[in-house]
Amino acid sequence: MIGNKELLEWANVYGNWYGVPKQLVKQALDKGRD
Repeated sequence: MIGNKELLEWANVYGNWYGVPKQLVKQALDKGRD
């Protein structure tokens, strides 16, 4: 997902990768949520 630029942000925490998918944020914004 990082290589495909599908995440808004990501971080490596103690050897594990975590990120926020762009699509989930876009869906929430499209529904008027912030």
